[in-house]
Amino acid sequence: MSQPFFSVVIPTYNREKLIGKTLTTVLQQTCQDFEIIIVDNCSTDDTVKVLQPFLADTRIRLHVQEKNYERSRSRNKGMELATGKFLTFLDSDDLLYPHALELAMKYANEHTDARFFHEYYESRDTEGRLVYRYPFPAKGVDLRKRLFLANFLSCIAVYISRDVYTNYLFDENKASLGSEDWDFWLRISADHDLGVIPVVSAAIVQHDERTVAGNRAAAIIDRKEYYLNKYRNDKMLYNKISDYLPVFESGFYLYTSTVAWQSRNFGKGYGYLAKALRRSPSILGSAVFWKIALSPLKQIFSK
Repeated sequence: MSQPFFSVVIPTYNREKLIGKTLTTVLQQTCQDFEIIIVDNCSTDDTVKVLQPFLADTRIRLHVQEKNYERSRSRNKGMELATGKFLTFLDSDDLLYPHALELAMKYANEHTDARFFHEYYESRDTEGRLVYRYPFPAKGVDLRKRLFLANFLSCIAVYISRDVYTNYLFDENKASLGSEDWDFWLRISADHDLGVIPVVSAAIVQHDERTVAGNRAAAIIDRKEYYLNKYRNDKMLYNKISDYLPVFESGFYLYTSTVAWQSRNFGKGYGYLAKALRRSPSILGSAVFWKIALSPLKQIFSK
């Protein structure tokens, strides 16, 4: 087979009810120049059985892990098996809109130096109803700095070239879990500019079984320290990103404040907000800061 333009890597675990719809949205793309690599993380339900009819399409490959690992290991395995000129990740409960790959191919062909770019995404429920439209950085914003403040990429509708995805890995250390995709994009952004296709081309599907990392404030702060130590101990990386680390640390405090507010602990939430400002006063001018700072008022007045 000739090299496909895209590799779509889909890690999965116990998604028998959802993965068929996810796969169908890839198979119905207006651009058909792709391969699909599914990495099953040792599912205990009928996910692998559900996938069998799809495997008649020779563009689809299934790798079943020998035991249950964290999702970073599955994504790394998918990158190892991929052969496409560009790779994109898609969780097995999310959706690509029909034009996603076509727009990405057009962008890559028009920007031959592009190594790392993304499309917009939104959130829908299992019935297809719009839940939330995510805010993305305005035109002219320093995207690298904005990415260090908060991860607006998630792990959907982001495209990386083969010379990128063969040289980076997701952190598989348990201490990284909950921010491993953010870390992955930050390390890539240290070496490559982030391009943008400002079109909503994918959807994160909200459902009761969605995997969400534990949101304890103390655990988030521990994770912050893990990453700061990791970056400081990598001299080459540190030299590239040291100017952004105050913003990165502020971003963790901002995230922790939202976790505190989810449990209606407003005092602790504003304490973390103050730490974020002390670490990087420049965030006062960011839309992210004000969106988070004002969110408790919405909680209070919505009751």
